[in-house]
Amino acid sequence: MASTGAAASPARPSGSQVISEVWKRLADGEQLTINERAILAWSLSMLPSSPLTPLAIQELQVQMVQVASQLRLEELLGEFAAAAFTVFWSSSFADSLSRSAAQAVWLAMWNALNLEPQLFPVEVVSWAKSSQVDPGMQIFPDQVVISKPPGWQVDYEEVAPPSDASSGRRLSELLRAVATPRRGAAPLPQNGFLHRLDVPSSGLILAARHVRAFYDLKMQLALGEIQRDYMVLGHGWIPSSRSVESAVHWLGRLSEKPSVVAYGKRARSRLKLLKHLVSPFNTTARGERSSCCSFVKVHIMTGRRHQIRLHMAFIGAPVVGDGKYAATPCYHEDLQWCGHHCLHRCRLSFSTSCFPGNFSRAVRVQVFEELPSNLKQFISDLRIVRDFEGK
Repeated sequence: MASTGAAASPARPSGSQVISEVWKRLADGEQLTINERAILAWSLSMLPSSPLTPLAIQELQVQMVQVASQLRLEELLGEFAAAAFTVFWSSSFADSLSRSAAQAVWLAMWNALNLEPQLFPVEVVSWAKSSQVDPGMQIFPDQVVISKPPGWQVDYEEVAPPSDASSGRRLSELLRAVATPRRGAAPLPQNGFLHRLDVPSSGLILAARHVRAFYDLKMQLALGEIQRDYMVLGHGWIPSSRSVESAVHWLGRLSEKPSVVAYGKRARSRLKLLKHLVSPFNTTARGERSSCCSFVKVHIMTGRRHQIRLHMAFIGAPVVGDGKYAATPCYHEDLQWCGHHCLHRCRLSFSTSCFPGNFSRAVRVQVFEELPSNLKQFISDLRIVRDFEGK
């Protein structure tokens, strides 16, 4: 008897079937564009791992080396560089990085970057911070680390500021004073900034002082050589140190919640529980009431937009003072007893410029910054219920 109704849709292939087909086509020599290689590497790193995943990703890295050897020097920047960073970041994220391939590509890019006019040398200066509300800078010959107070924008895009940046000042204005290249040099991509930090947050920002330093730091970022740690105060008592791995999907600045936990870019955050705290500052019509908080150190393995804020809310511990991802009543309570956005980037670690890809010969730089004094005082006023540091 013939069936009626719409025909059944074909079964969706599993992740292992997709990877198997990708590997077969790569092994058969299927030709891909530079951008297609980048998209494919990123996609493979997002899929559940299979025995063929490392082989497919390593093949893409070998192909990037082959492409680099065939391009003219002036073609190695721009589109090719962006694709290469994506391929090597994806390889690192999938634990399939070929450092020899990355070094070969970086060497080719380094030779192209030597065509760029270089900034005149400067001496390393000590940390200078004029006041609590002004950014301080630690200046290196090729990089600069900026201490961002709350309210300042990391404006690496020529677009309108995010919705929580109504009156923020632009850090690019400060950076131009120490990162102006000689006449004829290419403009700094992303205004020289390597990463963002949300406008209400405070902490350390890494930027390049010239084009070659920018590409050097971008390669370090792709290879996982740049490390970032944060101090965060979240609502509730997190039971223990833990890792959070939940995909982050960016909806856009105009959305009520710009990022959501959904199918999208994989994101990893590692939380180290430091203290359980109680705030005695909330009051209601019935009298005094306390709020429980967890003070944590967060290390991120990926850098998605609003990743920490979203991951903290996802586990039921939204950042204190976060108007985006905490429930509206919770945020309005925060305004009464806190008044701070309690997220601070406290540590940056990176390598100084060195021979391409050979980080063993580089000088490792670590920059630390304590909590801003007002936030530090606020947290110290909370009552410690349990101290987990040193355990």
